[in-house]
Amino acid sequence: MEETEPANVEVEKIEKLEEAKIIREKSSFFTSRGFLIGFFVFIILLLASPFVATAMDLYYFHWHNQYLNKIATSFPFPAIYLDGRTYTVADYELELDNLGSPVVQGKKVVERSELRKMFLERIKRNAAVKIIVAEKNIDTTEALKIAQASTFGPGMTSEKIAKSIKDNFNWTVDYFNENIQFPRAREMAYSFYILKPMADEIAAQVRAPKANFTKIAKEKGEDATKELGGDLGWLKKKDVIPEFGAVLVSMKKGEISGPFLSRFGWHILKLVDIREKAGVKEYRASHIIILPSNHKDIIDQEITKVFDKVKMRVLIE
Repeated sequence: MEETEPANVEVEKIEKLEEAKIIREKSSFFTSRGFLIGFFVFIILLLASPFVATAMDLYYFHWHNQYLNKIATSFPFPAIYLDGRTYTVADYELELDNLGSPVVQGKKVVERSELRKMFLERIKRNAAVKIIVAEKNIDTTEALKIAQASTFGPGMTSEKIAKSIKDNFNWTVDYFNENIQFPRAREMAYSFYILKPMADEIAAQVRAPKANFTKIAKEKGEDATKELGGDLGWLKKKDVIPEFGAVLVSMKKGEISGPFLSRFGWHILKLVDIREKAGVKEYRASHIIILPSNHKDIIDQEITKVFDKVKMRVLIE
């Protein structure tokens, strides 16, 4: 009996040591570097899973729904890459909302898919025109003035313009200029540039000795007055657009102007007569106008040639 007691004590000691070892091993596992890394990776994956799922839905499955759009617009998911500019999903959806708004479309309701197509075509065209304007060094200053005057009226202060943009569109001035006014001015400037040789040629014809302005206006004019040989009747300065009025009052009777621009296109003006009624000067005039809208095929053909230079990648259909 005396010999077995020490043996039992030794066995108990060994068992306790083994138990302590197991506890230490378990404890060391949960505090080990590998476990901590794995734990943090798990947490990161858990947190990232909504973003990964959203990215899969957007870029692989091309799904669109209210829940998905809410997540996608809350974070900077890229939607379009265009010549160094990134449109996020939030930017894209805002652009579609603006394009489909009653301010732009009136009472017409346009499907979201059609709005996407319209927007992508517009920004690609704008990018192509921007490339052309830069390559040909086309001055857009005059076109920008014309675009602003036609949108807001002449003599509007920057403060009134900002208020008008806010009240009518709920946009900032920077947004309006970058997405509407500057692209519009560039396209106007490009259209005017393309049609300038035509305007110069007609101006040379009507200024030639013994030229018949009325006859040439009937042949070359592009508005309703061409049937009348360009006759505009009697005009007052206050009744015509500013660009036209400025040239009109600067001319002498019988004079034919060189080509000048208005929001409508290139004009060539002949001042036929001047009279005064009730203290107000009136001007009898004829004109020839070249309208960019009548030469859309030529303008579009040149723009289409530049599409290959536009670096555009659409991630979301």
